[in-house]
Amino acid sequence: MSTTVADVSKETKAPAASSKTNRIGLTMQDYRGAESTLCAGCGHDAITNSIIKAFFELGVDPHMVAKLSGIGCSSKTTNYFLNQSHGFNSLHGRMATIATGSSLANRKLINIGVSGDGDTASIGLGNFSHMVRRNAHIVYIVENNGCYGLTKGQASATADRGTRMKSGQTIESAPVDLCSLAIQMGCGFVARSFSGDTQQVRTLLKAAIAHRGTAVLDIVSPCVTFNNHEGSTKSRCTKWTSFPTTKTFRSSTKKAPPKSSRCTTVPGSP
Repeated sequence: MSTTVADVSKETKAPAASSKTNRIGLTMQDYRGAESTLCAGCGHDAITNSIIKAFFELGVDPHMVAKLSGIGCSSKTTNYFLNQSHGFNSLHGRMATIATGSSLANRKLINIGVSGDGDTASIGLGNFSHMVRRNAHIVYIVENNGCYGLTKGQASATADRGTRMKSGQTIESAPVDLCSLAIQMGCGFVARSFSGDTQQVRTLLKAAIAHRGTAVLDIVSPCVTFNNHEGSTKSRCTKWTSFPTTKTFRSSTKKAPPKSSRCTTVPGSP
């Protein structure tokens, strides 16, 4: 009996590789969401991938997570991970308020909020401060690019003094330092990192998820379209002397730990 080409193809086809599963039997794909519509190379996408990997590695059941966001490029990213979890996209600057309500309504859920420097440090600054003061149970991520990427790159409240924006404007006022503010408001977990250091971001996310209370992660995330040029202090890693200073404080810590020798503060930042 002759063998057809189709038969040979079927016989020689390699078996599909089994997908790696975590401790609750889910694959990495179970933690993904929709395809990103952000600009190619956006730092926010790197943070999204770190979030996916952190939840996968911890073995968190997606339906036990509530995703919260406000308005802006950063707030679009909650659509790109954990598509089997709960979600609420709020008004501009109001995500912290919604997070407080979610924390009170269901103590069993893990709340993760993704906000931006404009959404948090400008219109939402008051709500953010009261959320921290109330110690709502949430992992609060600020994807900090120092500009309003969704509305053509105007400077945000976290733009460092001396920064030259793409429009030619030089920032003369002092920035809002969200980490310092969170520490002053008594936040028990505060960290600052860089989106390009995915291993560090993932480690911090795991620690923040395990923390009971408000965990604030200020992550410098370059806007490749409007704030990735010479003169920006929130551009890609190649613009830095090294990675930004990473600070992780807990409420029991009396004194800030010494800076790592491989980390340097960006010139012009507080």
